[in-house]
Amino acid sequence: MQIYRNKLGRADHAIAVGAGFASGDYDLRIPAILGLPLTWWERACFRSKLRADIRDRSDFLRDIGIDVLEAHAEACRLFWQPITLKRP
Repeated sequence: MQIYRNKLGRADHAIAVGAGFASGDYDLRIPAILGLPLTWWERACFRSKLRADIRDRSDFLRDIGIDVLEAHAEACRLFWQPITLKRP
């Protein structure tokens, strides 16, 4: 743990340098952060298409084993929330 000092030389906070991933692989942070907008955009597009399918083709969802209520709950989630809709 490294101590950072303010301008007056007092140690205000003890900060663990490199605290992040338990695996110790710190190089994964940058690509993950840069890829986050793409992931969010893909989720938003998926949920938009899912809302259209609920509205127009709800019988097709039942045919592939997805309940309309589950699909509606997934479509209402926000873009930063992971996709939880899984086919059986």
